[in-house]
Amino acid sequence: MDKSQLAGFGNCLVAQIIDSIILGIAFSLLLIPFGGIAALIGLNSDSMENSSDEAAAALIGLAGVSLAGLILFSLIAPFIYEALMISSAKQATLGKIIMKIKVVGPAGERLTFG
Repeated sequence: MDKSQLAGFGNCLVAQIIDSIILGIAFSLLLIPFGGIAALIGLNSDSMENSSDEAAAALIGLAGVSLAGLILFSLIAPFIYEALMISSAKQATLGKIIMKIKVVGPAGERLTFG
């Protein structure tokens, strides 16, 4: 058995906070286009009054579906991020790399998806 030292709670907590900040920034950048679309819809509300109800409903529906997809992505992405980073050659997420934490299996080996 490898003589790996376990990371303490404080180091793990700080690593998780760093990862949360990184993911939060990424999600914020993904939300910027939605803010622009919402602003354009608000600015074009006068022209929307002259357009058909079907066109307005289609635009709102498209925005809703896109936002639902983004919400679903934001729920799944942290798990994918964690799994891909831990199974990579670095064996750690960015937060863990900063905190010098490495994730290993029971015998000190790299974790895999299999």
